[in-house]
Order: sequence, then structure tokens, then C-alpha cells
Amino acid sequence: MENYDISIIVPTYNTSNYIEKCIDSLLNQTINSVEIIIIDDNSEEDYSAVKEKYSVYDNIVFLRNENRLGPGGARNRGLEIAHGKYIAFCDSDDWVELDLYKTVIDVMEKHNSEIGVFPVQRVYDIPMSTPYYLCNYKQIYCLTADVAIKIMLQQYDLGISIPFYCTNKVFRKSFLDSISATFENEIYYQGKLFTIYTFLYAQKIVCVPNVCYKHYRRKNSIIQSFEVKHINDFKQSMLYIKEYLQLAQKYELYKYQYFKLCEKSLDLVIRQIFEFVEDENQKKEYIKSALSKMSELISIDEYFEYTNAEEIRKHIQPHITDTELK
Repeated sequence: MENYDISIIVPTYNTSNYIEKCIDSLLNQTINSVEIIIIDDNSEEDYSAVKEKYSVYDNIVFLRNENRLGPGGARNRGLEIAHGKYIAFCDSDDWVELDLYKTVIDVMEKHNSEIGVFPVQRVYDIPMSTPYYLCNYKQIYCLTADVAIKIMLQQYDLGISIPFYCTNKVFRKSFLDSISATFENEIYYQGKLFTIYTFLYAQKIVCVPNVCYKHYRRKNSIIQSFEVKHINDFKQSMLYIKEYLQLAQKYELYKYQYFKLCEKSLDLVIRQIFEFVEDENQKKEYIKSALSKMSELISIDEYFEYTNAEEIRKHIQPHITDTELK
């Protein structure tokens, strides 16, 4: 069986109109050998023309799930058959710059790191006059896992950000195998869970500049809708993270960060409710449910233990900035 420099796993569901641009950007990478694994997660669309077009390439594997597993389950299937020294994930409606993976892997090799992180530019249907980066780096940063985790969880403000996406990262396959890293099935936020789990066990993480992952924000994507499952999965994802921390014997070390992550994740759910839910009564029901899930994750006593009085006041009186009585 041929070994590749990198295996790139692409889950796809009803994105046949977008996936060719994604495949072409992966197929033409400047690194020596690339394995592209495309997992059709039981799409309703016909991919036969796409499969026919790329059937001449021995390094492209097409698989189809007979039952829909979600992005996490599809990625797991790709992980099972990947032969690359390194592993990366790309969403089927996104694309990457042609020298991305060679650039990142060269830096990872030089610094002997398990994980490489690279910039993400958000792309819309209407071109923007100024590129909008979800994260960007002006130089190489070689970080310990502890510092990287605290940057990712926004405890440290050191001038850079590390998003939770699994798609703007390259992972050393031997490292993933050593920690039995897999995605949780059938749950939103599975990419965040995978990233946090892997960061907990890494020794060294590098952030690499001058290359970019293009994240296409299209209409009707999974992140541009809202349903009860988002709320239920918010709670379940936080429970998974707590379990990861406990298994790694790092819960007490990162307990403060865990509470802050619960809080920030709740904030995201609330923002999604206001962005994607129009009915006023439905908004209130969703908010009530989200707050109820939060109370199951963190008790009032725990909340008061990890936060300070000023942060509590800001939640109660966010519109008041001057607390001096006059």
C-alpha cells in the first residue's frame, strides 16, 4: 500500500456544485504526494459526474456512507483508511492555497510538532474589498500545548488567536494514532471537540503564516440554521470536554478555562438564536432551554467560585459602565 506525505479527508453532503473547486485545490498541492479521501455522507445529490471526472487519479478515493453519519462519522471513516504521514481535513465547499500543506508540514518537521495551525480567510459570494481573516499569523509561532490551549480558550491575549476548527490544522498521524483520536458521531461542534482533545495531548503546536484556508460562507450551510439539536449538542459537547479533561487528568488544571468555555459556548448559542430564529416566542423558548442546559453544566455555587464580582455584575448590568454612585 502506497504511503503518502499527507491524507486529506473531505466529508461531503449535498455539495456537488462546490466540491470540484475543493478537489482541484487539493489535487494540485505542491507537496510530493497527497491522498484525497472523499466521504459522501449519504447525499441526496448525484455525484456520478464528479466521480467520473476524477476516476483517472489513483490518489483520490471516493466512499459513500449507506446511512448518514454526520461530518464526524464521515471523517472517522476517512481516518480508518488514511495512509498519509500527516492528516488534514477540508470541508467540501472550501478550498486551500496550492502551497498550503507543503509549507505547514515543512515547519512542523523543522520544529518536530504534532499539530500545525494556519490562517483562515472567510469568503462570501460577493467579494470583499479587504480580506476578512478568522485567524492570521505574521510569523511562525512555536507554542507549548498549555499556552496554545489558553490562547484558544481566550484566557491569554498574546496577539494571536487559535480557532477551534479542525480544518485549519495538520496533524501528525502517528500522534493521532497514539492517543486514539476520533470524532464524536452525530453531534454539532464535533470539530471543536476533536481539536480540544488533540491539543490536550500534544507537546508542541506551531502556527504558520503566509498560507491560507479559504472558508466559504454559503447560504443554507449547517451553521446558518438553528434547531433544538444545537442546544442539546451544546450541553453534550461540554460534557465530552469535561470527560476529556478528566481522562487526561487535567480537569483541575483547566477548570477555570472549562467554565469560561461553557459560558462562551452559551453566548454562541444565544447569538445563533437571535440570528436565525425569527419568531419571538420561539426565541424565548430556545433561550429558556439553553439557560436550563447551562444550569445543568455549572451550578450557581461553581459559577461564583470561578468568576469575580465584576464579571457577575457585567452579566446582570451589561449596559452600565459607570458603577460610581453620584
